[in-house]
Amino acid sequence: MHILRGLEKYLQSMVAKPTASRAMVLSGLLGFLGATIMFAGDLLLYAHWREMPVVNEAILSLLPGRKVVLLATSGELQISGVLGPIAAVFYLFGAWHLYIKLAFYSPFWAALTAISFAFSIIIAGAYHALWGMYGLIVQFANTQESAALALLEAAANYMTFVADTVTVPLSLACSIVLVRTLLAKTDYPRWMALLNPLLLLFVGGPILTSVAVNMAVPYGALTESAALALLEAAANYMTFVADTVTVPLSLACSIVLVRTLLAKTDYPRWMALLNPLLLLFVGGPILTSVAVNMAVPYGALTVGTYFNVVMMIFFLASVYSPKRKS
Repeated sequence: MHILRGLEKYLQSMVAKPTASRAMVLSGLLGFLGATIMFAGDLLLYAHWREMPVVNEAILSLLPGRKVVLLATSGELQISGVLGPIAAVFYLFGAWHLYIKLAFYSPFWAALTAISFAFSIIIAGAYHALWGMYGLIVQFANTQESAALALLEAAANYMTFVADTVTVPLSLACSIVLVRTLLAKTDYPRWMALLNPLLLLFVGGPILTSVAVNMAVPYGALTESAALALLEAAANYMTFVADTVTVPLSLACSIVLVRTLLAKTDYPRWMALLNPLLLLFVGGPILTSVAVNMAVPYGALTVGTYFNVVMMIFFLASVYSPKRKS
């Protein structure tokens, strides 16, 4: 309750003094950092200038502007995928930034905008992470060889890589909690050390894994004829996730656009021209149609990096646009 009261007082103070506060500037720049990190992930997927292999017609129809992902190495796919969730962490500060910029006039609309943006960007981070595995599937489907085990090995290596990326910060956090608990330097009783995730995950986990190896499991076969079906299913899922991002992001951007035009935000009206709703959902389809005919890898770079370039521009303009006088 004390934390909630403190947070409420802080938000009230931010609403009362919405001019160029440190929180507004910092949150905006962190949002920009999130866009930059995800942009770097995009480059790992699409910034390749080597000669293209023969591309399967199914892949050409599914990824006409992004077929250059076939040139990405497994390491590039892995790192690009992990950068998605990392970028989403910093992107979330952009939701806080939007709240500060809108809250003076209407805390309700500010909160709805921030929540919608936060929800969409979390899923967007997951969507970007999926591109690592999706790239492996696309590359496998393009070869059309009897390479089920190779696909399985590549996919397993990617999952291990992502898990290892999680392990380091999680281990650090759990270790701190464990030691501080044993030293009675937290609000936990010492017996809570027995329930510390470090012990449950990294001690109990390997034990359970060794037992699970001998458990009965169902087996299936991934055949050469199933490659295109796998690709189609993966493509449908990617479309589903992308559509899930679009709804809350459109809502957040629409609110910002309308409230900006009504002079009910801290933005000047010209900021409406840089609203992601216009840049993404009007300019995006235009660029997509043009990118199809661009030489490799420029089409993929145009389509694949557009979202994060738009968000980089928006956050920088948002931070440095004229501030409303209190």
